[in-house]
Amino acid sequence: MTAQEFEVLTLFPVPLYVGKLERAITAAEFEFISKIEYEHINTGGNLVSKDRRILEAPALAGLKKLVEGHLDAYRHAVLATDNELYITQSWTNRNARGTAHHAHYHSNSVISGTLYFTIDPSVPPIVFKSDRKNAILVDHKQQNIFTADTFSFAPRTSVVILFPSSVEHYVPVNDSDLPRISLAFNTFIRGELGVEPMLTRLSIP
Repeated sequence: MTAQEFEVLTLFPVPLYVGKLERAITAAEFEFISKIEYEHINTGGNLVSKDRRILEAPALAGLKKLVEGHLDAYRHAVLATDNELYITQSWTNRNARGTAHHAHYHSNSVISGTLYFTIDPSVPPIVFKSDRKNAILVDHKQQNIFTADTFSFAPRTSVVILFPSSVEHYVPVNDSDLPRISLAFNTFIRGELGVEPMLTRLSIP
């Protein structure tokens, strides 16, 4: 008896871009982040910086330039477009021991991203949730890209991740004694979109 010949293709995969920064986050950048003010705005105990455009701070100008370089790479490699991605809002999140970040997605944004200031195996990952609808639930014997409902990505040193803003994600409870500190941002696109004859033309300066 011969094995069946087959192949399994992936339909419409969701991109998770993982980019290495050209340099490590500096001591001065760490110090700046450690001194900013936070406030509580959602469930789970997650704290958000009061500054919602933190990458505009002169102390983080170099970091912003590195992030913009990866946004440029993303638009070419993933979106395959000449339209520019630009950062709209940026902020830091802080999760102390016993706190989590609730499941959410980012409205009014095209691509969202994050990078980490606390790098330790004990801090929780970011977890992405599938929007796949399972009409019938079967007993899966193993988890793979076709059966998994979530995907976890552990924080990495000097790495920025980018993903579609519509993808729901969350951070589990932090069981570490170290606070989990991340910098997140949203983006939008500018330029000429659509085509005039199809009534889809839009110009975004």
